[in-house]
Amino acid sequence: MKRTVFFALFMLWSVISAAVPRADRPVNVDSFGVMRWMDDGGEVALLGVNYYAPFTVDYMALTNRGFDVSRVMRDDVAHFRRLGVGCVRIHTFDRQFSTQDGGFVFNRHIALLDELIDICASNGIYTVLTPIAWWGGVFAPEKAGFSAQWSMHEMTADPKAWRAQARFLREFAEHVNTVTGKRYADDPAVLCFELVNEPLYPSGHPDEAVTDYINTLADALRESGTKKPIFYNSWNGRNAAAGKARIDGVTGSFYPGGLAKGRARPDERIPGPDGSTIKPDASIVRKARMIYEFDTPDAPGAYLYPALARIFRHEGVQVAAQFQQLLDHLTGKPVSSVNDL
Repeated sequence: MKRTVFFALFMLWSVISAAVPRADRPVNVDSFGVMRWMDDGGEVALLGVNYYAPFTVDYMALTNRGFDVSRVMRDDVAHFRRLGVGCVRIHTFDRQFSTQDGGFVFNRHIALLDELIDICASNGIYTVLTPIAWWGGVFAPEKAGFSAQWSMHEMTADPKAWRAQARFLREFAEHVNTVTGKRYADDPAVLCFELVNEPLYPSGHPDEAVTDYINTLADALRESGTKKPIFYNSWNGRNAAAGKARIDGVTGSFYPGGLAKGRARPDERIPGPDGSTIKPDASIVRKARMIYEFDTPDAPGAYLYPALARIFRHEGVQVAAQFQQLLDHLTGKPVSSVNDL
């Protein structure tokens, strides 16, 4: 009897699993700045989350506690699917798999990223890849990577740093996923590329120089042969510079709740509903728009999401991923040092 029940449940799960189509629909951006599915021309509209299990403090927390990272990713993505998540944004931590001159290094972190892309795809979830994060310290203690050689302000202004980033982006896109056998540049499960996470600039750095920087990175990524939409993070008031660049879209953030508080919010209002860092802007009218991070994860109910979706729609945003912050499972406080792990 038990064997019969188990078999019946297994067959039911197999049917349910088969009913979820793999994330394999490529996209493009039309002349009006709208990202569309290439098979039927419909508008892309995806709500998702940020997720970093293959990297940084997430990886350290899991491995330090003896967890199988692959198993954790499968369990997490199963929950994402159950919740109806449409995409996962991963800003990879480049210091963990790059050389000082921008070379791409295949290692355990990338093997897990390969696996994560496939797990998401098999659950109908698309991946947004942001290859350059820059973050170091507790987030990526390795010192060998190219971004460890410069501050973020220098990354956007120093031509030597541009060359390293350009090489890294090209080689990143050319990497052949060890699970799927497809290059990141070609895999339809990879929705798009966002060049760099949260760029900063020297004081008084002109828009013209920012446009040159964006074009240098975007052109290098295109050298891989990828046809995927390329986005740039214009969160720091750089819509005008991004609007003139050879890219398909811009990304911004929206934190009406002030990021993670570590406790449930007592009210039922969005504290700061003024709009994202993108906002309706004539300089990006022909660019696709994406929110790379939004909060607030501390809302006790689901009322927040329809309200945010309305704001995003008003701004022309088609893809949005909720902010992730690693919290200690015992204290509920954000992890801020290796000792917290």
